[in-house]
Amino acid sequence: MSEDVIGPAADRLPASLSQEVVRRLTLQRFREVLSYPSWNYVRQSVISTRSYQAGLDAALMLLRAADTYKPMLPGKEHGRYMQDLFHFILTCLDKLDRWDEYLETWEKIRRNTTYSMTYTSTSRQVHGARIEPFILSEDARTLYVHFLYFGSHRKSLIERKLERRRSGRKVGNLLHARPDELTVQDVDIRLEWLRKCYEANRHRDA
Repeated sequence: MSEDVIGPAADRLPASLSQEVVRRLTLQRFREVLSYPSWNYVRQSVISTRSYQAGLDAALMLLRAADTYKPMLPGKEHGRYMQDLFHFILTCLDKLDRWDEYLETWEKIRRNTTYSMTYTSTSRQVHGARIEPFILSEDARTLYVHFLYFGSHRKSLIERKLERRRSGRKVGNLLHARPDELTVQDVDIRLEWLRKCYEANRHRDA
């Protein structure tokens, strides 16, 4: 199961939810939620309203649905969904300032997945030594780089935050804004703006 890959983040979600999620979330609906522009809207709704715990729970349930529907999805399509979900889980843990959990989850994903992005072979000169540990394979023209490389700078920042906390230094200025700092009106305004953007994108792409 994919939740075994991500470790402690999944432990808070009752296993009994798996069957319930799949029962309600058909394959067609699963694809709709994770396709453009719907997934962008979901992500931005969570971030704009600071509903990070709800976003994390939803991503974990979608991850379980992805396991169930894997035999019915082409490999590249399933891989794309998994990458989006893993990235979003890490984003929510980051926004929740659960730094230890973020790093443990990041390391588990790194060890247990081989989803890749492609870079030209000349990217070595551009990215330097930082890209080397993430190269999974290569040929004459292409580097196949682990998908977590895209957010590796964020991991490094969180490592520094955690080191600062463990050394006893103040970290209050490094914490993200809390959901309860938003009023109900703030949330409504942000969701309405996102809804209009989503509808505009749908009409433009139709």
